[in-house]
Amino acid sequence: MYSVIKHTYELVEPESLTRTTGEWKHYVWVFPTIEEATRYAINIITSNPMLQANDYILAQAIESLVNYRYWQHGKESVAIGLVCDTPKNKDGENFDYEKYLH
Repeated sequence: MYSVIKHTYELVEPESLTRTTGEWKHYVWVFPTIEEATRYAINIITSNPMLQANDYILAQAIESLVNYRYWQHGKESVAIGLVCDTPKNKDGENFDYEKYLH
């Protein structure tokens, strides 16, 4: 299985006219084949208004996704990854992730 991962910085409601804040958002979609994942990743970047304005830059972004499975511009990136099984520790148990959470 393959995943499409989108990292983006989304602005939140401004506290005032002079101060705007935002937060990182991370989205993941899972697909059974690399072709489906690639098609969806291309769909994500082709809907980006910044890329719609320039055919050359859009073509480069698509080429980057197809060849390298990654595209980034500014505070936005799209990657295509392989979904892996949950790792096990030496005893065959799942790792204790709680100790890594703050």
